[in-house]
Amino acid sequence: MEENDDLVPTRASLLSRLKHLDDSESWQVFFNTYWKLIFNAARRSGLTETEAEDVVQETLITIVRGIQDFKYDKSRGSFKGWLLKTAAWRVQDQLRKRSSGRLDFAPEYNEDIHPTIENEVKKVWDTEWETNLLSAAIERVKRQVSPKHFQIFDLAVLRGWSTSKISAELDVNASYVYITKHRVNCRFKAELENLQEEAK
Repeated sequence: MEENDDLVPTRASLLSRLKHLDDSESWQVFFNTYWKLIFNAARRSGLTETEAEDVVQETLITIVRGIQDFKYDKSRGSFKGWLLKTAAWRVQDQLRKRSSGRLDFAPEYNEDIHPTIENEVKKVWDTEWETNLLSAAIERVKRQVSPKHFQIFDLAVLRGWSTSKISAELDVNASYVYITKHRVNCRFKAELENLQEEAK
């Protein structure tokens, strides 16, 4: 099968690599994994599309500034929680700008988030989190396998087509469909498990 056998590194490894600010590949992986989550959480918290885009940008800038001091220690809190709090600060910034017309940033970490804002962002965050992880795992798998293999996975696993229907539609034998579906689905499950484990 025409696939890259190198799975994306675990989150702890990725966070370690992000400490090297010139590691553009790792930063691209990080961006691809989380930008939609941050954007959707901001939008569902009541921000406009432009404001939500600013939240994504400002959250990433804050992560860049804070990554050197971030210690991946589950006993002190999760990566998910750190990212949530960072995004909530940035949502609060946008709401302040909207009400005051000011364009300067609020303090980075020396000020508490308003409980109402934090609770609203958290409600949206929890809803969006699993959806985002599923989407991120699918996108990672899509980049690792051939278009034909991903098409079989998409039809079989994501759309629920039968093996016989896929076989007839793509003009391939049933055993090829079954084997491809199984292998790509195993890769998908591994990616999803990595993402879920890494964010605890």
